[in-house]
Amino acid sequence: MMRMYPVLVVAVLLSSLMCSLKCTSCVVMQSRLVVGADEEHRLSNSDAVEILLQQHSFLITKELFLKLYPNYNTSFYSYDAFVTAAKSFPGFTTQGSRTHRWREVAAFSAHVQQETAGLYYVNEIDQSGNYCDATDTQYPCAPGQTYFGRGPLQLSWNYNYGAASAAIGADILSKPYLLSQDPVLAFKSSLWFWMTPSGSIPSIHDVIIGKWKPSKADREAGRKPGFGLTIDIINGGLECGKVTPQAQNRVKYYKQFCKELRVSTGPNLSCASMQPWG
Repeated sequence: MMRMYPVLVVAVLLSSLMCSLKCTSCVVMQSRLVVGADEEHRLSNSDAVEILLQQHSFLITKELFLKLYPNYNTSFYSYDAFVTAAKSFPGFTTQGSRTHRWREVAAFSAHVQQETAGLYYVNEIDQSGNYCDATDTQYPCAPGQTYFGRGPLQLSWNYNYGAASAAIGADILSKPYLLSQDPVLAFKSSLWFWMTPSGSIPSIHDVIIGKWKPSKADREAGRKPGFGLTIDIINGGLECGKVTPQAQNRVKYYKQFCKELRVSTGPNLSCASMQPWG
């Protein structure tokens, strides 16, 4: 059933949309951290307007960016680079229910915290491995190049660099070092990984917004919808199917961000009982 809003709410929304069409500098309303995602049922009419507007805008404001990543590396990362990159992936934080959208912010921030200490590191600390799968003939490793982790989610391996190249508009398979030089590309590469399924492996985005449904094989492998499965997607081979400090850290960060954003965590936070994808 379509949710009905008061006439005033609809009028304000239409007015804001018309304003955005006429003037890109027109700002109608910004999201507020003080209103939690799980409080939607108690919101006033003005808050209902905010909900509608947020469905068409990037949830992470500059103020929130600074709160989520207070120690970010200002010599490389920036809020503007994040916003620019997110425009190439319009579904990020804009799909699903209000609760799902805020959970996505919390989940992304939790993994960024684990991978880069909250956007502090650009490159993987241990660069001794070249992360080259020589058996991958579709995306062969470029001579002399290495594919260690780079960017907010530390994209690694030649097959990921190759698959991401077309999506982000740069040949990072041949020139992986571009992710260490261009913050927009760095953010794009991580958002590509976040938003893109791979074979039977769902996208993290689809999992966190509740869109993914487990198959029979998934159920037999213990894979269930929830934050735990996002760990399995990112680094399941090393962190899942057992109790690991890395996975526990991710869960801890996710809980902290959910608390700050005043949104419930949802079920199935751990991946200890989930089999990694082969």
